[in-house]
Amino acid sequence: MDWNNILNEYMSMSKGHFVLENLIYSYKKYLLDNSKYKNGTITEELNYLHNFDKFLKLTYPELNSVKQIKDTHIIAFRRFCSECLKNRNKTTNKKIRAIKKFLDYLTLVRHKLEYNPATKVPYLKTDKEKPPRYISKDNLRLILLTMEKMKFGIRDKCITMLIACLGLQVKEVFNLRIDDLEMKNKKIHIIRQGTTYTFPINDNLYICLKDYLSMRNDFITNNYESYNNYLFLSHTGKPYTPRAYQYKFKKALEIADIKGNYTPQNVRSSFAYYMAKKHDEDTMRKILNQTKVSHFYIDEVNNNPLMSYK
Repeated sequence: MDWNNILNEYMSMSKGHFVLENLIYSYKKYLLDNSKYKNGTITEELNYLHNFDKFLKLTYPELNSVKQIKDTHIIAFRRFCSECLKNRNKTTNKKIRAIKKFLDYLTLVRHKLEYNPATKVPYLKTDKEKPPRYISKDNLRLILLTMEKMKFGIRDKCITMLIACLGLQVKEVFNLRIDDLEMKNKKIHIIRQGTTYTFPINDNLYICLKDYLSMRNDFITNNYESYNNYLFLSHTGKPYTPRAYQYKFKKALEIADIKGNYTPQNVRSSFAYYMAKKHDEDTMRKILNQTKVSHFYIDEVNNNPLMSYK
């Protein structure tokens, strides 16, 4: 099985539309009517099932019924998530758990299966799993260079630099509006629980933001229904999502051949790791939103050894 080709096709497909498709939609109605889960949790689980269906379509195209799914197919998907998508064991187990619950529904509620093949699939061990704490400066530089060459990559590079330069949380970056930027004065404003934090924009970040804003204007010009108050937009002019960015981040790691189960959160951890070498604990609490203030201009991020290269 050519895992590299499968991975490339998997990342480029939106949904599989294969043997599980119609059943997933009936399962969605069942969950909404009977489940105590929040809508966000249900959406996440359904997305896992669509991804499993996509995987089956790419790796086992001869399947023509859910009844033909065996534990070996699920184990192959578990391996794909772990080795190709580089999911943490905890994330992979969440996907397997979603499949088990879905097949339980088909077995016990819909009576489409005689037994649930997922019951034979064990979860991966998580107790010894230690994700990487931070990304080296060289690897971060390589990630940024790789993103720059990807389609619409200046946007993803810009998001990554906001995290690496300023230590912003991922959700803070995606909540940014155009009005939060002061490009003329090279400042950016973040509201945290009613408190205004003002960060300086260094030269490298300024250039990246300027290039992205130029591309963003094209999004708005070509999409009349765009949500143009959001800073980061998709190629269709709609708000860009953290999940889409995470896929692009993972793709950049793959293209750059960087080993390690890194995520955007590790970029922020890297910011904290390198900044802690220069600043005391109280200053770090202020920068990372761990202390209550009325207003801060976060000048200390100018002294950021992580982003000291040109």
